Amino acid sequence: PVSLAWLYQAAAVHDYPPAQYCYGMCLHDGLGVPKSARDAFSFYLRSAEQGDKRGQSILGYCYSEGVGTEKDEARAVHWYRLAAAQNEPTAVFNLGYCYEDGIGVERDMAQAVEWYRRAVDLGSAQAQNSLGYCYEDGSGVPQDLAMAVHYYRLSADQGYPWAQCNLGFCLQNGLGCPRDERGAFEWYRRAAAQGHARAQHNLGYCLQNGVGTAKNAAEAIQWFARSAEQRNPFAFHSLG
Repeated sequence: PVSLAWLYQAAAVHDYPPAQYCYGMCLHDGLGVPKSARDAFSFYLRSAEQGDKRGQSILGYCYSEGVGTEKDEARAVHWYRLAAAQNEPTAVFNLGYCYEDGIGVERDMAQAVEWYRRAVDLGSAQAQNSLGYCYEDGSGVPQDLAMAVHYYRLSADQGYPWAQCNLGFCLQNGLGCPRDERGAFEWYRRAAAQGHARAQHNLGYCLQNGVGTAKNAAEAIQWFARSAEQRNPFAFHSLG
């Protein structure tokens, strides 16, 4: 396509950092060009070295997961920090995740929560969900189920399926909020429609047992089967 040719010219010939990031994405996902993680990494690197925050953020991801290069968690954190200094939301969230799991840094839940809060301030749905987890489990903060529900809802309203499932579970069981089985069913349905395996199983459970909806054994089995296709062990149990 002509547009892709222009993008390549801007990235490869004119050395324009945002174009390098975008062309790297095309190579990463095989959009209009043959998929190549190594070539994508090369364009991300050129973008990142010129200070593009999105290039820096995704370069951190490449080092973290070994995409197009050898895995190097310390380098991942380095590039996340550079992007986070420019308030790139995904990088800020990923720094929190690194501190939570000890990826390239010493595990430090207080630091994880701090970075999650910064990412929440930037509107990150992933960070909202992770901060909800922290409040639900009392990890890095005092346990507060109402605050967990608050952050799950913020994330769920942005369409993040993990948060939608978590919010559904809280509503189903009255954790940090009044019990609302109909609301739980609806949030499970939204997450299940996005392919979330646990939500698919929970939706099946609701349909099997009439939780927030009328019983429908045939539809329950369909959702259990979809969840089982993703190797969810609870779904295998429910299918018998």
